[in-house]
Order: sequence, then structure tokens, then C-alpha cells
Amino acid sequence: RSRDLRGAEADYRSILELDPKDAGNLNSLGYLLADANRNLDEAFGFLTRSLQLVPEDANTLDSMGWVCFRLRKMSEAERYLRAAVGREPSAVMWDHLGQVLVAQNRNQEAITAWGSALKMLEAEQPSNRDAGQIKRIQAQIDTAAGRVHPGAKE
Repeated sequence: RSRDLRGAEADYRSILELDPKDAGNLNSLGYLLADANRNLDEAFGFLTRSLQLVPEDANTLDSMGWVCFRLRKMSEAERYLRAAVGREPSAVMWDHLGQVLVAQNRNQEAITAWGSALKMLEAEQPSNRDAGQIKRIQAQIDTAAGRVHPGAKE
């Protein structure tokens, strides 16, 4: 997996050299680094540049929210993620928002965000549903609600 990430990172960096104003590539590289919890300041820079080019793009707003979360800038993370779900919500965006909210001890709001993620996932065609993602989000809801889920260590 790390080899795949390094390969993807190398590809995005090569594209960046050819076109430093490719907003989609800046977003992809910034999100890849943020999701891997690596080079977060650099990721923040890529995402800042992407937002300068496409300030209303929901995916870029989500990525910026995610890197802010990784940098422990919770109020900024929440602001970007709420903007993202307000424009073009996805289950991933709702999940990210839930993680930011629970990190701020706002469990009930997190549960609501994760509930929105589950509704979106469950509305997908059965063949497209990601059972692992559904199970992970349900476990997060159970934990935030104070319920122990099967397999959890006490």
C-alpha cells in the first residue's frame, strides 16, 4: 500500500511540474498527503493553491477540511467541511465532518453527521455499497453514543 501511495504521489508531483495550476491535481496531491498524515504543511499549501483556483469546489473544500483536521485546527476544519457538505455532500465528507465534531467532544452532532453518511451509503445500489465503510461509520456512531460494539476491547 505504501508503494502505491508513493507511486501516486510521484505521479501527482510530475503533473504538478508540468502544470502548477492544475487545481484537481493540487487537490489530489494535498488530499493524498493529508490522508496519509504526511507532509501536512506541504499538503496545506497545495490545497490553499487549489482553493485559490476553484474556491467553491466541494472536493477541495473537503480536502482542506481534512488537512486542517490532521493539523488539529478544528474550527477551520469544521468551517471547510460544512462548506463542502453544503455544496455537494458525499458520505466521505459527512464522515470527515463527524470525525472533526467528535474530536471536539460534540458527539451528538458527530452522530448526526455520520447518520447522513450512512443514509448516502445505504441509498447506493447494493453492488456499489462499501460494506467496510458502512461498518466503520456504524462503529464510530456506537462509540460516540457510548455503546460498545462487537469486537471492541473493554
